[in-house]
Parts: sequence; C-alpha cells; structure tokens
Amino acid sequence: MLKIYQRVSGRVLLRRFQELMASQWFDQAALEQLQREKLRRLLRYAYRYVPYYRRTFDELGVQPDALADSPAEFRKLTILTKNYVRAHRADFITTEPRTRRTLHEHVTSGSTGEPFAFLEDYNYRDYVTAGIWRHLTWSGWQLGDPQGFLWGEPEGEPFFHRMRAVAMDWMLNRFRVDAYDLSAQNLARLVRRVRRFRPRLLFGYTTALTTFARYVLRNDLTDIRFAAVYTTGETLYPPQRALLERVFHCEVFNRYATVEVGGIACECSEHNGLHVNVESCYTELLKDGHPVPEGGEGELVVTNLDNYGFPLIRYRLADVVRMKPAAHRCSCGRAGPMLASVEGRVVDLFPTVTGGLVWGDLEGSLLGYRGIEQSQVVQKSLDLVIVRLVRGPDFDPQLLNQIEGRIKRMMGAATEVRFEFPDALPMLPSGKFRYAYSEVPREDGS
Repeated sequence: MLKIYQRVSGRVLLRRFQELMASQWFDQAALEQLQREKLRRLLRYAYRYVPYYRRTFDELGVQPDALADSPAEFRKLTILTKNYVRAHRADFITTEPRTRRTLHEHVTSGSTGEPFAFLEDYNYRDYVTAGIWRHLTWSGWQLGDPQGFLWGEPEGEPFFHRMRAVAMDWMLNRFRVDAYDLSAQNLARLVRRVRRFRPRLLFGYTTALTTFARYVLRNDLTDIRFAAVYTTGETLYPPQRALLERVFHCEVFNRYATVEVGGIACECSEHNGLHVNVESCYTELLKDGHPVPEGGEGELVVTNLDNYGFPLIRYRLADVVRMKPAAHRCSCGRAGPMLASVEGRVVDLFPTVTGGLVWGDLEGSLLGYRGIEQSQVVQKSLDLVIVRLVRGPDFDPQLLNQIEGRIKRMMGAATEVRFEFPDALPMLPSGKFRYAYSEVPREDGS
C-alpha cells in the first residue's frame, strides 16, 4: 500500500527510510562527508532560488561552496530567529516552480504558544517521516508493527489533508488520540484503543504521556503495557521517565525534535545520550555567538539539510543542550555526535537581581517531590516567584518550606515565593506544557 501511495503522490518514503537505515552505520568520516555534501547542495540551491539567501550571500561577499567548506565562513551568516522568519516569510520561499508545487504550510505553536507558520516540501516531509521510523526501530519496532500516537490534532485542516492522514494511519497500522484533550473521557478512549490495537509502542508529548500514566496508575489498569514509550516535544525529567517505566513496564526513549527542523536526536537502546541526526541536521553549539568548548553547554543552532522549499539555515531553537565529548562512542556501534542532555529552553531561564541566570526548573522539576502531581514555576518579577502545585493525596505541607528555601538560595534571600494550589494546570494550545517560564524581559529579547 505504501508503494501504491508513493506512486500516486510522488513521495519516496521507503527510499528515504532505506537510506537512513544504512547510513546510521556509517563511520565518522563517512557521516561528516555526507553531511558536508548535503550542506553544499542546500547552500547552492538557496543562493540560486531563495531571495533571502541570494541577498545575504551577496551582501557578505561569500559563495555557497566557501560556506560549506569552512565553519568559520559559515558562521558569518546571521542566526535566524523565529520572529525574523515570521516577519519576512516570503523571502524564505523558493522561487523554483517544481519544488513550490510540493509545498505544504505547517503551523506550530511550539513550547511557547506563539504561532509560527512555515512551509515544507516533499523532500523534507519524506526525511522527517523516515527519520521517525528509523528512531522507532531502535526499540525493536518494525515497519507495520502497531503503534499509538498521543498527538496534537489541529482544527481546521482541509478535508484532503484529513483524509490523507487517515489513509496513512491505516497503512502504517497506527492510531492517534488527541493530546490536546486530556480529560478523563479522552484518556478512557485511549485505554480502549490500546486494548483493541495492542500497539507495540506509544509515542507522544512528555506531559500527555505522563498524564496518561497517572490515569492508568490511579485506575489500576495493569494490562496497559508497551514494549517502548517515546517522549518528545518537551524536556523529559528523571521523575517522569521513572513514572513511565514503572507504569508501562518498558523502556523510555527520549526523542528531541521540532516541527521546523524535524528530528534532531534520539536515544538508542543504550540510553546514554541522544544520537544527532547528522544526515538531516547540521548543528552548532554556541554561547554568545561563539562555539562552546567541548563538554560545555550552549544554545543549539540548527540548519535543516532537507527542506529546499523553505530553507532554515542557522536557525535558533532557543534550546540549551550539552554535547557528549567528541571522542565518545556509543556501545550500540553508531558513530557521529551525541547530545548528553537537553537542558531546557532559553525562555525558561530566570534572571536574578544580581544579573545572573538560573534554570527555571530550579535544579530539577518539582515533580521529584512526593505528593506533587503537577507543578509550574513562574517568575513575575526579579523578586517574585509564583509556584503552582497540583497536590496529590499524599502531599506533605512541610514541602512548602523546603521548596521556598531552595528558591531563595538560588534566586536570592529577598525573593518572595507565593504558592497557588489549582486543581489542574492548563496545557498550551499546542498540547504541551510549560513547567517554568519567566515574564521578566531579557536584553536578548527572549
């Protein structure tokens, strides 16, 4: 059926999947050569067909091949932000007629809830889908095995797109349940789908999956188990991983991806870091615009190598990550760079009265405390922090003094900490959840 679909649609999903299944075993030199050649082709194309890059390259006096061959030259290109691309969207669209005919608009609100519309061509969509399939095989899944997705279902999709999604779900033996609706009724529906389909794995947003896990635990649904669970879209904290492993009796695979640049990295069965998808992503780890020394942490800037219709070259994700040392080699046998961890988003950094910055999750999510089912920390001003806690039946009020003391030690003794105790905390329109964020303006606009 997939072969028939490809013949009708012009897609090449299976070919891309075969490519990625082979290239994952390339050695370091071969992977670097493959990545460099894909970067060279993208830069040449962007210069020829995309107005923003033609203008930018000419203003800088650089040629595509020189940018591909020299990281120092490549860093001359301005780092793109979501706001800039949103304001100048037309300049990033290819003028080549053949690729323009394959473009599809995709709107994402990401983890901040701010809408961002970009375009994706067939090449990009095929590599994104094939990349997901490859990552799923790392848990033993094979093409055709049943799978469940706890995923966002945007409203207002054209009829043709909805029908195409239904057909693809049927061909891939998968089902989807709306992650935007985590009511007891919808979670009960998910239980029924799991019992009927018996999916090998469950894939979804971290918060949606942990919400489902707590529902399964509360209702003592001991038959709801999987061979693997894949979390994506949000930071996976250790207490959440432990909950998913305990409830679903399986391994948890953390996958790092964004809609704009696709799959960036994923854990293999060794669970000692995330393998970077070098075939589709050229990554840079920067701090104040400069490369971060080995072993350090910094902001990840990504160039997607597959989307010719709407190229994003040196795109700022506003995520802070830590890389594994260059000499690190995973025992699974896959070469290439690895992320040690995805620390969080830049927007989740809290500025202090002394001019410093601290992580909004305050050295670990409050989910690590017994009796707290959901938590959110919001910095309202330099000296005011709001902590919202959804309390479980075994919540200990003495925890409040411990949490307040921890925040004061990190933010300053004069910081006021106020607690709120809602029955539930709302998701963003994207179906994701923000555990921590600051409303204090930053000099860099974050």
